Amino acid sequence: MPTFARILPLMATLALAACSATTDDGTNGVTVKDVDASSSPDSKAAGLAFTMTDFTSSSLHYYNFTTGKISQVLDGRSGDPLARWVGDKVYFFDRTNTSLNFVAVDPRVAAAAADLQTKTPDAGFGDPHEVLRLSDGKLLLSQWATGKLTVLDPATKTALQTVDGTGLDLSGAAGAVFKPESLWARPVNGYDEVYVANQSRTADAAVDGAQALFVFTYANGKLTPVKSIKLHITNPQLLRADGDTPAAAKALYVVGLCSVGAAGCKTSGIDKVDLDSGYVTLVNDLSANALKGNGPIVWGGGDTYYAEMATDVNGSPGEAHVAALSAAAPTDAVPALKTVHDFPAGSAGCCGLFADPDTKKLYVGDANVKDAAGNVGGGFWLYDAPGGAATPLIVAANKRSPYTGAFVPK
Repeated sequence: MPTFARILPLMATLALAACSATTDDGTNGVTVKDVDASSSPDSKAAGLAFTMTDFTSSSLHYYNFTTGKISQVLDGRSGDPLARWVGDKVYFFDRTNTSLNFVAVDPRVAAAAADLQTKTPDAGFGDPHEVLRLSDGKLLLSQWATGKLTVLDPATKTALQTVDGTGLDLSGAAGAVFKPESLWARPVNGYDEVYVANQSRTADAAVDGAQALFVFTYANGKLTPVKSIKLHITNPQLLRADGDTPAAAKALYVVGLCSVGAAGCKTSGIDKVDLDSGYVTLVNDLSANALKGNGPIVWGGGDTYYAEMATDVNGSPGEAHVAALSAAAPTDAVPALKTVHDFPAGSAGCCGLFADPDTKKLYVGDANVKDAAGNVGGGFWLYDAPGGAATPLIVAANKRSPYTGAFVPK
């Protein structure tokens, strides 16, 4: 019999609060994002927009699949950016020590100018780990660093609502906090039903027993808490629904791995959440595996997910790999975990990872890509078939690494 997690009612209404200041300014003490590093394309992709970073500064680039050309779109941003395709543009979020900023640009148009970078100090200082477009065109940001959700109006460039964890049921676990990570939503009876994955951890100290999905309704410009769904996995990172559209979804897959060096993290793997009943089943338990989470997780199509992982050597990454994880019952042909890329010696991996479910191609970011001529720089290992031979592609000689990004549709 599978073990199901329980649905917990919220104990109180969320209190709204203004964001407070933080000392994390994007140049020091950067926390590597655990989120899905690629928004999987809803249609066939024209290219890949991605950031390059050395965690002090960053830039936005566009890889045109038709021409094979990589062009730089934006430069001079903070070292911990987020890039996502939202609606009809790539939104590039970054932060300074005074505000959260964003620009929007369509990289498919060679002469396209970016919207002016806009400061939104009322949105706080926490860089977004994910952005979700709501049905009315507003944007929902999960601001992991400050533990808040922000509803942002991209037209007026103002924050309309900010919610923190006040009143949310964190199961009473000592040290439990609200750390929103991945987001997903579906239309229900004229409103948006929004699911927020909570990592419930401070830095890398995971708190087992407090991990949850928090469910909100969004209507008339306002988020309202409804319930929480207790998860098995300790460090939820990625939400991915079945079905061709959010409205048709019957289940939500929650993928998360205990990170290298994370104290208190007990359960790694994939949870399956029945959206009608709220029952949660741990469909792939990777807790005993020697490889631990070491970066992003992305959906590769069907039941396959790809994750950056590494061995844990006294709390630091050892041998680094990309592994294929399965949400289906393991078989000899499709094991629960299979290594598909080995990072070169001296590379800890950690950053950009992109998978195109349509073409089955895999793009593995690395700050130490070496080509046939012996050149070394930041770029990608390109796979036409994961686990096969990789083609090196150097983007920048300064050893910046690909970080976040999004497939851009045709």
